[in-house]
Amino acid sequence: QLEVVSVLLKGPMQAAQSTSEVSISFRVVNNCTILRIAAMEPTGFNLANAKLKLASVSDPSGAEFALADADVVRTDLPGRAGFLLPTPSKGWSTSGVNSIVIEARLLEEHTVTFVLQDIKLANIGGQTQWTIETFSGAVELDRRVLAGFRQPGLISVVSRTLKSELDASLPGPNRSASEVDLTSKWTPRVSSWAIAIFSLRFSNLVAASETLVVSTDVDIQLFPEKVQLSTIDKTFGLRLPVAVDVTKSSAGALLVKLKEPLAANMDLALEMAIITASKTSPRGYWRFETQDAAALPTHTNDAQELGFVLVDVIRVGVTTPYAPPAVTFAVNFDFNLGNARPTVLHVLLPPAYTAPVNCTAAAAAAAASCYQRTIVGGRALFLIPKGAASFSGRFSLSALVTSPAMELPQSKAWLVSGSAVPVFDAVPASSAENAVLSLAALGTPGDFQVAWGEDRVGFRIIPLPGVVAEYASVALTTVYLALSFKVAWRGALAPRALQLLPPDSYELICDPRFLRLISLPRNASTCSIDPFTLALADGQSFPEGNHTFILGVRVPRETPVIAGSSQLGSYFRMLLLEDAEPSPNSMVVDSNMMVEAIPVQSLLLRVQQPTMSWTFSRPSSQPYITFRVKLERSLPAGKFIPFAAVLIQLPEGFSHVITTPADV
Repeated sequence: QLEVVSVLLKGPMQAAQSTSEVSISFRVVNNCTILRIAAMEPTGFNLANAKLKLASVSDPSGAEFALADADVVRTDLPGRAGFLLPTPSKGWSTSGVNSIVIEARLLEEHTVTFVLQDIKLANIGGQTQWTIETFSGAVELDRRVLAGFRQPGLISVVSRTLKSELDASLPGPNRSASEVDLTSKWTPRVSSWAIAIFSLRFSNLVAASETLVVSTDVDIQLFPEKVQLSTIDKTFGLRLPVAVDVTKSSAGALLVKLKEPLAANMDLALEMAIITASKTSPRGYWRFETQDAAALPTHTNDAQELGFVLVDVIRVGVTTPYAPPAVTFAVNFDFNLGNARPTVLHVLLPPAYTAPVNCTAAAAAAAASCYQRTIVGGRALFLIPKGAASFSGRFSLSALVTSPAMELPQSKAWLVSGSAVPVFDAVPASSAENAVLSLAALGTPGDFQVAWGEDRVGFRIIPLPGVVAEYASVALTTVYLALSFKVAWRGALAPRALQLLPPDSYELICDPRFLRLISLPRNASTCSIDPFTLALADGQSFPEGNHTFILGVRVPRETPVIAGSSQLGSYFRMLLLEDAEPSPNSMVVDSNMMVEAIPVQSLLLRVQQPTMSWTFSRPSSQPYITFRVKLERSLPAGKFIPFAAVLIQLPEGFSHVITTPADV
């Protein structure tokens, strides 16, 4: 009978079905030359490929030395020491699958230790049982059947998902449905909130009171209050919560203590809110273990679950010196790419924004090209570097964008995705940009993603302030319209023409009888229709400051009723243009696309021919004049009077001297 026998699991891999190392130690009772070792339980051990990593012996005095002549031998080869051994005991594999034979000269009263590597562990966890036999030649000397180490079961990660900070259940800004659709497949970023969901399966029963320990070897932050463990009902697709208590260890691992047992091979969902690691590499590994009071875990995955793919954070600020409505202008992007090296930057425009197809701004033409493409759910700018294989570090770029006609309630966020798209090696350098765009090789935002970021504030659309249209809004009449506004130059950019678009069913009149430049009485002007355009003589710029001019307008029968996306049709829309002779490509200096129109007064008002009397009629005098009007229809009861003004046109040479309301 062998003495002081132990069988220990030594390798870093401990889970069932893994390949690991086992240490076998005992004190020899009788001199022997052959040692046979067999793993009896649980089933599934495979020692066929085992190798002797270490063989040592200590004599009765305690001196230790290596067994240089020890060697693993095959039992199925004639001429080797193990060939003539007796038939193995019941439960042994005659092919050597769960047994191994070692040839070594062992002396009695000596303690020997063998470390075997490349042993495939059992299929499931549980208490192991081993048989050790010694031989002298073919004669069996001693045998020992013993309980070895407790084999940890296997935790299998069946599937996993990492939901990014864009998930609605995580803290963060409210996002529009289109924004969520566009970014739903974007990769989670470093140092950001995320939801990790693992589908786990245990090879053995997990007892109540055992603790599931979850940890990683990178700086992921785990939160015990944001953990849920559930069983998965595959038939109905339901998740049933498992009763647990969750705490956190001093090392940052989650300790999920079970209050109920878990059956073997049951599918479970472990869901955790986390803050992702601070770097994209190394990705690290997730370790899952169930533990009780014993030294070895009851289950483990041996930290073999590779960490999730993460991308870097793009810090971006979007600014512009001015942002009038319905205008194409240059927007400046301040980028900080961190460690990312994207070959393409995709800028997702806010709703209702667009851009020229070639959106390259003059100031950025040497550093990057810009192209606008329609994508699912919106439009995006594609920025491609010039003179370098990729973007990197901190830099600024400008691009041309076109603002909507008015500020919209939707998100104003500018989202940027950086992609490492391998396109430039596939086409000649001289035609790289054209080939890339024509082949759509730039992909869509999120493809080959290495980083992304956003500026959720952006900038506000600021219409030209203080624009007022004043006129007598009498139905089916042609009246004077006075338009007042203030001009401010944009550096060297000064307006040389004014375009005015009327509300639907209104008609503007470019007629010398109506047209007056009140603020520039000595300056002649040119006027054209469709669209109504006013320019100063000789293409001069409008001076900075307040301006008023008068034109004619034909008022429709009733106030236009506009709904939906055409609501701008109920406003006057004014644009100040750089060119004296505007074209579709003329630069807009400023604009206001929502100048209020005055409601058309009701046609229900009917009067008889007015009468007039006066106090005296001496030349160059200032008499009081009285007008009398008789209504043919009664005005509605109440405080509201359905007409805006009474227009009195004086004969040529007459002028009124009204200076205050008291004069009327």
